[in-house]
Amino acid sequence: MLRRALATLALLICPLPALADTAVERTAPVRLCVDPDWPPYEWLDETGHHRGIAADLVRLIAKRAGLNLQIVRTGTWDESVSLARTGQCDALSFLNQTPERDTWLRFTQPYFFDRNVIITRAEHAPVTDLGALPKGTTVALPTATSIMERIGHDFPKLRILPVGSETEAFGMVEAREADLTLRALTVAAYTIKSEGWFNLKIAGELPDFGNRMRIGVVAAKPELVRALDTAIATLASEEVGEIVNRHVAIDMPTRTDYALIAKVVAGFAVLLLLAYLWIRHLGRLNRRLADLGARLREDIAAREQAERALKDSEQHYRSVVEMAQEGILVVQDGHVTYANPAFSELLGYDNDELARMDAFESPILSEDLPRARTNHHRRLAGEEAEQRYPLRLVHKSGRILWAETSGVCINWNGRPH
Repeated sequence: MLRRALATLALLICPLPALADTAVERTAPVRLCVDPDWPPYEWLDETGHHRGIAADLVRLIAKRAGLNLQIVRTGTWDESVSLARTGQCDALSFLNQTPERDTWLRFTQPYFFDRNVIITRAEHAPVTDLGALPKGTTVALPTATSIMERIGHDFPKLRILPVGSETEAFGMVEAREADLTLRALTVAAYTIKSEGWFNLKIAGELPDFGNRMRIGVVAAKPELVRALDTAIATLASEEVGEIVNRHVAIDMPTRTDYALIAKVVAGFAVLLLLAYLWIRHLGRLNRRLADLGARLREDIAAREQAERALKDSEQHYRSVVEMAQEGILVVQDGHVTYANPAFSELLGYDNDELARMDAFESPILSEDLPRARTNHHRRLAGEEAEQRYPLRLVHKSGRILWAETSGVCINWNGRPH
């Protein structure tokens, strides 16, 4: 359903007729610094070519302004900002205007509008007011960005965790190293879908933190601003929408094992729930969803049968695991990630106790530990290991229990266990 929300993003100022006599002829190239790692907005590929939504828009603007662009290759956004400050590039391609940036840049009119949203883990409550969050709530934000500047100023009780990229910010939330991140809706939709982070969700919107993306020109080149503004005034919303749609369509990979099937079904459920909440609480977005309605209906029609089968498989899978009389245990990095009720009853530990213990020491008799550990590591390495073998377990009361152990390697949350 995130694809439907993207229809809200490509709003631009009304087109004005281009004036031939205002075109600026330039022989010297305009040195342009960009963000080398900000998909789908912009990035530099392995050959140094400028790609993405901003890249296509800036090329179109430069063509209409009669300007010759020269992309300055950098490794990070911080490096691009540093080069612009020292005069080694003439402009920055895609950024918000802020008071701090006004001290050394001159900005064009905005040529792309986008909303900022709050990204949390799926279990987090909806967020309607950042000011109401507890003191010390951690927010992962890329460095040298306007949103980091504004959040630090407007919400000083939040603890900002600076990161190097959008993907790193999402990854910290996914790994519970940060409570939330704030990103543009286009970037949020693209990253959640392309990375398969279905345990993340859009928990709210920041109405007063919308992105009005502009070209920032160094103060020494004011004539560039006038030329660029003339070209920006000619852009039509249809042109912007076509460029956006060219970059946000993402094909999801097919997964076949049961654990990943369950993850995909859960992801679809989260996306459907997000769409419902979005429509209910942010009704003003409804008018803009029509653009991608036809495409969404085609997707739903093509996946209806598969979706029903996936849901049936998930329910069957969960029932089998939860109701099994045999104890079932999932071990990750030497710790218990999941135990079914039968396993907890077998050893007398509850789930919290199991989660805190070393899976290869506390529940296994020390004489049998080498055999169990060897088979586990062989299995993870893809080597031949014993499929079934006897093992003595230690009950919470201290009793020794004989058990027949059967181990297999599966994918759990995208990692082998």
